[in-house]
Amino acid sequence: LDAFEEGHSGHLLPMAAEIGRLLGRSLVLLLDVMGSKEDQLLRVSELEKDGPYSAKYLALRASQGELPAVMRVGRWWTSRRALGMYRRELGRG
Repeated sequence: LDAFEEGHSGHLLPMAAEIGRLLGRSLVLLLDVMGSKEDQLLRVSELEKDGPYSAKYLALRASQGELPAVMRVGRWWTSRRALGMYRRELGRG
């Protein structure tokens, strides 16, 4: 809510960042239901086997809003597609 209060007072960057983070999470959830197998949500501990990142690192990036993910029952979940997009964004795809 702080980001939206800042946006209301004219500081739009934090609000825009928060909206982007929320949209990313919403898309991850939507694609889990409507998308392909690549969009299926998996625990970050399962995805660490697919690449160079540890589950701890992926959870950190998810909590920071850098990796589109959702928290379920105290664990971070994301998709192979979201992780691939994150890697390409970093130039490590």
